[in-house]
Amino acid sequence: MSYAARVLSHRALRRHHLGGLALLFLLIVWALMWGHAAYRLHQAVDALAARSDASFTFRFDSRSTDGTPLTVHVHMYGFEAAFGPDNAIQSDEAVLYLDLLSNRPASLKLKSSIKGKLKGLPFDAAFLKLGLTPPDKPAQSDDDTGLSLWIKASTLMLYPAKHLPLSDMIADLDMSLRVMGTPPDFTQTAQVKSWNEASGIIEIDQLNAQWGPLTLAMKGTLGLSPDLQPEGAFSGRIDGLGEALDELTADGQIGKKQRALLTASMESLARPAFGNASSPIVPVTIQSGGFYLGPVRLFDLPRLNWTPAATEK
Repeated sequence: MSYAARVLSHRALRRHHLGGLALLFLLIVWALMWGHAAYRLHQAVDALAARSDASFTFRFDSRSTDGTPLTVHVHMYGFEAAFGPDNAIQSDEAVLYLDLLSNRPASLKLKSSIKGKLKGLPFDAAFLKLGLTPPDKPAQSDDDTGLSLWIKASTLMLYPAKHLPLSDMIADLDMSLRVMGTPPDFTQTAQVKSWNEASGIIEIDQLNAQWGPLTLAMKGTLGLSPDLQPEGAFSGRIDGLGEALDELTADGQIGKKQRALLTASMESLARPAFGNASSPIVPVTIQSGGFYLGPVRLFDLPRLNWTPAATEK
């Protein structure tokens, strides 16, 4: 009797070979999916590089591909990207990730020698990772999500013209947000102005940060004033407030009267926290170019730089 005949006539052998064939089929399907995902990701990278012009730059010196069974990674070495005249970022290595089990766009991780500028404000970081997710269907009104974005960073160093109170460094940042309505091209100020006039806002669903002595865990809403400067309202828990107030008072950022008013406000807002500690639930507002904690203006914020067309009436 031939081997094929013995397999067909023997139940255990049939199960064994059918299982092997099923596994082989799954491996082939997985290999095709992984290869197709890698091909799509390289196509997206090539398309971005081909779009480069005076207002948009996306370039790298070389690239390689690897990954895991469920993700594809494209490594870009000598990476640079720029959006308009005041927004740019570069890194020795950037990694684009694509999840095989999701149809969502890839996330981007910058790994070393990260530096750039945002609206003209220079920065550098030890680690930066971000991802964005468009909605399943385009936003129909300002109540619909037009774009979801998340950002994680560590040792984020800012270089404003005037030093920020507490620290120019954000040790850790973990933020997720949603742009409501049809998202504009934020490098095109005319589009930003139109979006803003149509009640465009940004919902901050999560903002966790370590800034100087402060540990923040907040959420809120951010918008723009008519001259396109940030305005927002947030609430959440703040730890390390006493140390921060000591520093602000010592630096002359706030006076003793402001300190007393703020301390009284925070004590009235304190709520029990883990371990019977008190961690105040603090209202934070950004308005008129200032950062307010409760009723007290702690410091001025650097203005966002826009082209003249952005502030035309």
